[in-house]
Formats: sequence, C-alpha cells, structure tokens
Amino acid sequence: MRFLAILMLCCMLAAGCRIASFGPRVATFEPAHSPRGVAARLEAGGERLDGELLHVGPEDILLLADDRIVRVAYAAITRATFHQMPDAGFGGGRTPQDDTLRQLRLVSRFPFGLADDVLARLLEFHGQDSPRSVVP
Repeated sequence: MRFLAILMLCCMLAAGCRIASFGPRVATFEPAHSPRGVAARLEAGGERLDGELLHVGPEDILLLADDRIVRVAYAAITRATFHQMPDAGFGGGRTPQDDTLRQLRLVSRFPFGLADDVLARLLEFHGQDSPRSVVP
C-alpha cells in the first residue's frame, strides 16, 4: 500500500512538471529580448505584408512594414501569422477573438496603446503624413 502511494505521488509530480513546461520560455521567445513587437506576416488586400506588430486596435492593426507604417483593417486580412505564436493566427476577413487580440496586444511594440502624438512622431520619422491603409 505504501509503495502504491509513493508511486502515485511520483506520477503526480511528473505530470505537474510536464504541465508546467507548456508555453513559450523567455530564453527562446524573441519578442522578450527587445522592445520590438512580434514579427507578423499578413495577406491582405491582395498583397503580402511582412513587418513588426506595432499596435492592436479594435478594428485594425498597425504594422511597420518595409519602413512604412501600415494600418490594416481586420476585414481586409485573409491570413495573419505571427512568429513563435502558432495559436495567434487569424484571417478570413473576421475580427479575431478577444483572447487572440489580448495575446497579440501583449507582444506588440505598444501593448498599452498608441497615443496620437507618438503615432505622429512615428509617421514623421518614416516620412509619412498618415499610415498607409489596407481595407477590403
């Protein structure tokens, strides 16, 4: 009986260690090593955009792609993938689920929002008056 109890305890500990090992690790999760947002690849409006995720809004996302600020409406996105985030992809012209938006917001360059004055300075730095828009 005592042997069975020890065996069960060992199995529970082993299972606990396995469960605790799911998810990304800071050492291997690239966005954790810089202030940059996660790398994004979008197919939207008949083009492919590769860039840094700057901001996640309620109706669109903001990317830095090819040294340009680009605002992409969710309705225009046929496919979106994010580096090292296999569960965060979405597409089909639909707004992502709230959990996905929260997850992406946390790995964007501006997870707490992008103030208008900061956006204006970013646009000025990249030689733009306004973000390039991709809409359906």
